[in-house]
Amino acid sequence: MKNLEIWCWYQPVEEYRALTAHDEFSFSGLCELPKEIGELRSLEALNVNSTSIREIPPEIGRLRNLKWLDLSRNRLEYLPEEIGDLNKLEVMWVWNNKLEAIPKTIGNLTKLKDLGMQDNRLKFLPDTVKSLQRLQYFSVQNNCFKNVKEELKKLQGLQKVKIEI
Repeated sequence: MKNLEIWCWYQPVEEYRALTAHDEFSFSGLCELPKEIGELRSLEALNVNSTSIREIPPEIGRLRNLKWLDLSRNRLEYLPEEIGDLNKLEVMWVWNNKLEAIPKTIGNLTKLKDLGMQDNRLKFLPDTVKSLQRLQYFSVQNNCFKNVKEELKKLQGLQKVKIEI
């Protein structure tokens, strides 16, 4: 796998369209993720951690080959509904953001195995998480759940849960 790290988005997207399915695309030092990200359709891994982004453009839903997505350590307050279009996604890390809710479309991510959501402001999980039958690792500590046990009952196939109360 070739790793590409982009420090600033100023090159035309055409320069990146040649990325193959085995490439990983990393961003650092961004204030926003450009909507052109949706044109990198063969991407399997996207690393956008430790930036200052506050939102993810809906065009991310076009990355239908994405298997690994790291949006951790940002300033995200919400995820777009289109996140549910990433039906090949196996790993999604959104920890250490400012998320208060997860879109219901997360239930469409039926191949998801690893979901890191710790250190956010989540109060509940949508009922659609019960569709995540392949989910094995789930990290939810340091959120605002009123009854985390009730929320976790929605997930039947978990092998490992990390919770700190």
